[in-house]
Amino acid sequence: ATSTASSCTASLAGGQYYLYDAHLDSRSGTPGELLAVHDDAVLVACGDRSLWIGSLKRKARPGTEHFKLPARHVLAGQLDGVPHLDWSVASEPFSDEAYQPIRYRESGHVGELTFEFYNGAMSTEHCQRLVSALQWAKARDTQVLLFKGGRGAFCNGVHLNVIQAAPVPGLEAWNNIQAIDDVCKELLSARQLVVSGLTGNAGAGGLMLALAADVVLARANTLYNPHYKSMGLYGSEYWTYSLPRAVGHAMAHKLTEECLPINAFQALQMGMVQEVGPRCPDEFGLWLLQRANAVLTEPKYQALRERKANADPQLMQHCRNAELEQMHLDMVQNRHGFAEKCSGFVYKRKTCCTPQRLIEDWAVPQPDTLSA
Repeated sequence: ATSTASSCTASLAGGQYYLYDAHLDSRSGTPGELLAVHDDAVLVACGDRSLWIGSLKRKARPGTEHFKLPARHVLAGQLDGVPHLDWSVASEPFSDEAYQPIRYRESGHVGELTFEFYNGAMSTEHCQRLVSALQWAKARDTQVLLFKGGRGAFCNGVHLNVIQAAPVPGLEAWNNIQAIDDVCKELLSARQLVVSGLTGNAGAGGLMLALAADVVLARANTLYNPHYKSMGLYGSEYWTYSLPRAVGHAMAHKLTEECLPINAFQALQMGMVQEVGPRCPDEFGLWLLQRANAVLTEPKYQALRERKANADPQLMQHCRNAELEQMHLDMVQNRHGFAEKCSGFVYKRKTCCTPQRLIEDWAVPQPDTLSA
């Protein structure tokens, strides 16, 4: 059982919290006891079963504000003596544990790496774990690497809540963007043909992460925001390499400047994705694996296979360096108000009005042109 869209309140480790991102486990213990830590989640006993809790928010008292953070961060002071468990892909790749934010399996010549981070947000630590998993998967004797999301959002880029909670948010943002760039680099440099499976919605650096693959396959009815500007960011994740490669320079400029959402079928028409699969998540997972097995031989993918063979690592590195120069100005020096935008997002500050870019022409009042 997994809870991703809703929360409940609970007394935990002497405090009152809202609980999010819950996953059922078979371990048992005294209700409320903290049994273990794995990655960012804390295992809480519930009698004859237990729950992995991925995120928590302190229940606010009058005059105070709190926001969601990884459970391990929130309970850091109460975890002394609590066992830390590790079944990462790199250390125990075929684990049968119920809770696995990053997991791996193989089917024929396809290695399938699934990552599932709450709300699609990737902190510096998330990225580092994903890099380690990718490096392990790339060393396997497979021909295709299927890189896919889980049941929620695919990815929305850096973890704004973890950034906001850091002692120096701008420096944490800078660390986070370099770490997610490292994930993209692992995809771009893979020996295998890389297939991204857009299992859910994606935005900003999360969408550009998917585009670092050689082939992008999308689930029907998913939505994407291929831009950064509304957060006061230039953007990285090799977008100046991957997005024009997919849709052309003119369309890349239009998408990143207009800051409008697109759906999976629009992305297909643009060339951003190569195929759109079933809407049902379970059906899409089966379809995705079938299509990943076919990309090595189908004539329609010949051009993409040749593109991979002729890729230019020096151009990729140049794009990354140029992007990070701009992102240092945005994240560390706060050139375009990223700090304020990040804070507003995390604390759910209401905007004063609907952004102009989201208002259709027909909805804008027109001056009266009728003569008296």
